[in-house]
Amino acid sequence: MPDTITSPTIASLANDIVACEACTARQECDRPTPFYPRTAPARILVLGRNPGINEDRQGLPFVGRGGQILEAWLQGLGITREDIWLTNTLKCYTAADRKPKAKELSTCWDLHLSREIGLCRPDLIVALGAEAFQTTTGLTQLTNRHGILYDRIAELGAYVMGVIHPGSALRSNLFKDMMIEDAKMLKPLLPITLAGTLKQALPDGYTAQ
Repeated sequence: MPDTITSPTIASLANDIVACEACTARQECDRPTPFYPRTAPARILVLGRNPGINEDRQGLPFVGRGGQILEAWLQGLGITREDIWLTNTLKCYTAADRKPKAKELSTCWDLHLSREIGLCRPDLIVALGAEAFQTTTGLTQLTNRHGILYDRIAELGAYVMGVIHPGSALRSNLFKDMMIEDAKMLKPLLPITLAGTLKQALPDGYTAQ
């Protein structure tokens, strides 16, 4: 990983996120929720939609019921949140968990998420849910495209795989089964991603779209 990225730089990003008042969602939350605390970049960035009420109260991503499912899913992949950069597309809770507005998502991308990706320089972005997938690839219809590897963040050299959001798995056994399918596609990529060789050689059967 780049050795020019320092903990103070990452800490500054977290502070800027917490202090942000740029979009309409800010009026609905206690405070913006930054990424899961890290002092160094990670080769894998896992990206959700936006914090829920539990995340808003605790100031940490994925600490509610969806976070519990995510933890179990990561464990099945052989990794933990300590191995990844864990963050959200929109940093603010939206009242009654409403769907974020396009302008809110684009504002947060411009101010924070693009900066996060630039600091982290991940080799692989795992986009949890439709909003994260569309923000990072420009594509819609995640249910038809989940578990597929895309090469969409060209300027950063990151591949993107859209997967079903753990919150959706709480509501539907179909989505839960789709998360299991996604794990089967993602798991072979993780060892080579963590080793820094994903860009050099994809496993057999993988072609980036």
